[in-house]
Amino acid sequence: VQILRPHFKSIPSSNPRHALASPSISSGSSVQIPSGYLEDRNNNAARRTFLTAVASQVDIQERERDRKTVKILKEIAFVGIPALGGVLIDPLMSLIDSACVGQISTLQLAALAPCTSIYQFCFFMFYFLPATTTNLVASNSFEYEGLSEKEVDKREEENQKVVSCAVLLAVVCGCVATSILLKFSDQLLSLAGCSSLSMMLHARRYLCIRSLAFPFVLVATVLQGASLGHQDSLTPLKIFGLAGLFNLIGDVVLTLQFGWGTTGAAVATLASQIFAGTYFVCRSIRKKEKGVGKTAVQLTWKGLPSKELLKSFAKMASSLILRSITAMSAYSLMTKVASTMGSLSLAAHQVTLQVWWLLSLLTEPTVAAAQSLVARDMKSKTW
Repeated sequence: VQILRPHFKSIPSSNPRHALASPSISSGSSVQIPSGYLEDRNNNAARRTFLTAVASQVDIQERERDRKTVKILKEIAFVGIPALGGVLIDPLMSLIDSACVGQISTLQLAALAPCTSIYQFCFFMFYFLPATTTNLVASNSFEYEGLSEKEVDKREEENQKVVSCAVLLAVVCGCVATSILLKFSDQLLSLAGCSSLSMMLHARRYLCIRSLAFPFVLVATVLQGASLGHQDSLTPLKIFGLAGLFNLIGDVVLTLQFGWGTTGAAVATLASQIFAGTYFVCRSIRKKEKGVGKTAVQLTWKGLPSKELLKSFAKMASSLILRSITAMSAYSLMTKVASTMGSLSLAAHQVTLQVWWLLSLLTEPTVAAAQSLVARDMKSKTW
């Protein structure tokens, strides 16, 4: 009775023998009431036949739910596990910078704190670019079964317009951010907590050098968002993994071997980020020539973005920019307060904050998987 309770409209609780007197199968069930059951409620054979049919239907439904659950978990793991490596590369690069510079001097390590605060603030201001790209590409996937060749070509064309628009916005926003960082570096560093002239010297070099890579960083994150939109997290993992390895070698050689300190760390990070952005662009342009899978979105120039696309990016920006400003203002204020306690406290704050950033992103792959899969299935109505 307890197992079959959901399949009956009402089950009296006083007498279990009467619980099966008036069965009514729930909607969507294919079980039929056996002939003669209602006429003769004492017909035990008919009752057993009916209960067996209902139990079989329940078992089929449960197995179907289990199958769908396993399929969803596999998709989340397929997208999320490789995305974990791609997400952790950037904080690992910053942590490597801090570790190598910390071997040189405490003052130079402390100088990284306001630079990191400013750079992270600018980066999260434009986080809406990859987020919007992922949503638009995922919701217009051409992987669904039953799509005609014409429909596939149409969706592929629309995705190419999305990626082209996103890359153009990334280049423009990146160049604007780089210009602002170069023009107002001293003012921004003073606002972030650089109090002494010696700290300002190291911080200015690091910030100005790293700011040159900002357009490449935004382009790489946009193309990563396009890859995640097609549930492809292996490509960003490979590219960012190579960039992280390149950055590690550069940090060890330039910072520790040559003794360049913050300048060496900035140059190593700049080179690795330019490599990642350039390689991502070249790979995206040549995807069709190399035949890198049907789900790849080729990067081609589709002209100036349409008003509809710009509205989609503006809608996402309006909700994410305010969140980014609020969150990053709190972290910037923490760095500002730490700078008033001396260079040693500021250096300790830099190390602690980098470790915290690394650990805080451990759950980000599930966010990326949900963002991609939910946007895909809501559009196709397969959820």
